[in-house]
Amino acid sequence: MKPISLRYCKPAMAVLAGLITMASCEKDKDGIVNTPAYLPAAIHFHGLPADSFTYNSKQQLEHLYYDYSSATGYNAYCVFDYNVAGKCVRVRYYNTNDPVLADKDTLVYNNQDFTVYTEDDDDPFELEDGRAYKVSNDGILLAGSKDTVRSSERKRVNYIETSFNGGNAVSTTIVSYLYMAGSNYERSDVSTLTYRYDDRPNGLQLLFRINPYAGYLMNHHHSDAPLLAGGRNNLAGLTYEIVNTTYTEKTDYTATNTYDPETGLVTTQVMKSDNRNDDITISYRYIPLK
Repeated sequence: MKPISLRYCKPAMAVLAGLITMASCEKDKDGIVNTPAYLPAAIHFHGLPADSFTYNSKQQLEHLYYDYSSATGYNAYCVFDYNVAGKCVRVRYYNTNDPVLADKDTLVYNNQDFTVYTEDDDDPFELEDGRAYKVSNDGILLAGSKDTVRSSERKRVNYIETSFNGGNAVSTTIVSYLYMAGSNYERSDVSTLTYRYDDRPNGLQLLFRINPYAGYLMNHHHSDAPLLAGGRNNLAGLTYEIVNTTYTEKTDYTATNTYDPETGLVTTQVMKSDNRNDDITISYRYIPLK
């Protein structure tokens, strides 16, 4: 889970997604490809490791390794715990060379929806930003709340909203607003991503379906924009627009996917922008379902 920024894309940034093909899938009654029989094992960009995944016997994501450096390898990882119903109920964060728990997220459910509580050494078991998650069968619809949080000195609004169609995310809107009365400071940021897809199955779909919160962490916890597609198909491109208090910017990205001739899996994905010299090359490795 590397830091990702579309606005400031550099060679050491970004993971975008796209993974599996029809050869490894079955179709439902509507002729739409179902979840492929592979899971991601590792993602690299520009030849350097970004994320590494391990799974338990139920095909649930168990370990996610990230923050890689050539000198020390992966510097951090998280462990996912599940209840008997197969829902993720806890995420434990560690530094690779330190066995002491660094942070912990606890998920409390109301049907598919859940609220995340964060526990750390500084503020034990604190509700993280009042963050609640509204979930559908396609994925997380809303993270946070559209309500304005008010105090005597400030007002703020923070949420991420995603719309879906045909099993894919159509668009994501990220809203952040802050007003501080004492200094009369006001800032508003609205980012909108609109996605385009190919017609091939996506290898991240099963991971995101089993554990939506893991998908959220991969897309938001260490990045400023959701770039990993967790639906039926792979990204073919996206339009990214940011509007804030001081400027507006809009960039279009087109993906060129290369597929393995034997397995049909995406082996590389190159994202090119229409107005920036910041091409991104991603490679993928997979494991079959056991």
